Amino acid sequence: MIPLNLATSSSSEKYRIIFITIFLSLATLHQWNLVKNTNNNLSFADPWTEADTIRSAEAFALHGFTSNSGLPDIAFGNQFADQGTKKILHDSENAKTWKLGTLNAREDHQVNYNSFVYTHYPPGPSWIAGVSAKIFEPTAIAKLRTIPVLIGLLSIACFLWQIFNLVGTIKGALVAIMFASIPMFSNMMHILSYQGYALSLLLFAIAICIKVFIHKNPKFLDLFLLFSISHIQGWMGFDYFFLVISLPIIIMLLFPPHTINKNKVYLMVIACLIGFSSAHLMHFYQVISYLGSLDKALLDFSGTAAYRSQSITYDDGSVLPSTTSLLWSYLTTYSGSWRHLGWSAFYYSAIGSIIVLALPTNTQKYRLILGIYLSLFIASLWVITMPQHAAQHWHFIPRHYFICIFFTSIAVLSAIPHTNKKCILPRS
Repeated sequence: MIPLNLATSSSSEKYRIIFITIFLSLATLHQWNLVKNTNNNLSFADPWTEADTIRSAEAFALHGFTSNSGLPDIAFGNQFADQGTKKILHDSENAKTWKLGTLNAREDHQVNYNSFVYTHYPPGPSWIAGVSAKIFEPTAIAKLRTIPVLIGLLSIACFLWQIFNLVGTIKGALVAIMFASIPMFSNMMHILSYQGYALSLLLFAIAICIKVFIHKNPKFLDLFLLFSISHIQGWMGFDYFFLVISLPIIIMLLFPPHTINKNKVYLMVIACLIGFSSAHLMHFYQVISYLGSLDKALLDFSGTAAYRSQSITYDDGSVLPSTTSLLWSYLTTYSGSWRHLGWSAFYYSAIGSIIVLALPTNTQKYRLILGIYLSLFIASLWVITMPQHAAQHWHFIPRHYFICIFFTSIAVLSAIPHTNKKCILPRS
């Protein structure tokens, strides 16, 4: 049962502050080294998308944020012309499938090597990079990385503080150390495209959900923060849709059912859904404005959605694996690669659920096992619904499985007996 007094002792709080300070110092040093080694070049983690972001940032810095209805011109200028969409537009013979599938609402003059206004993703990352480009200069790539790194470090601090509240100081420190060993926890924090922000925003949202369930009822400020974080996440990209709207339900399963007000959970889900969706409605209006009509915008979106969900080929025309085969690759090979989790999401979840089931000390074991496999399923939904996009972007979509690793780790810790009366998770 959950104790009535949730306050931590002053000594425990002091140790938490010391630990988080040391952790953030090491994380800052790690990011400093990544930025320094990258210098003014592209990140190894996602050079393709980052090149597009840098070119669009330069366009915004020079022509203003209302140019092209606020949409990014990802072929502008000559920076990193051998990377990203500019390379596709140059090597047009190798991208016929992509062009036929995604550009059917465009006029010929709207697609060329020197200008390509991107309508298929919201412009958030390009806007932020554009602001940095105006403050510094478009070619000062290392300085452009300041904002995503600062957001990432702040998200880690908020996330770790709520983890300590959830599982206690010692177990919280173990969680932090374990996550630090996961490559994806830090290897894209400094990049300028969507993936430089996606995990950070997810960490913020997880922290807010944990706080709400610890105190049993969301306040208006909590709902507003969930809406805001979800809106920003939606303004960055589409990929995290299923994760964002399902997050309150997943986190809810870490807590005993008698402590949960289901109506409040519905409000949290609605706040996330409205936040994320409203960003895309804004983006859709941008596309209408740029293309000149609702019909063209609908054709642009429907054509891209159909291509990414139904196409049987990669962008270069080569044949995709089946969705089942692709999903299994994501659950094992892709999620377990050195650039993502370093662990197979499927095997990590399976082993974690066996541990939770085997230890008799936790009264909520079946609820936790449900959460483990629900988080695995939610993380897989983008692969299932958008297989062409997932197959083409294997270098970042596996990052969705972080939610599964997070839930499984907390579930295992909660199954281990503890005597800490300040710990929130249920004891036997």
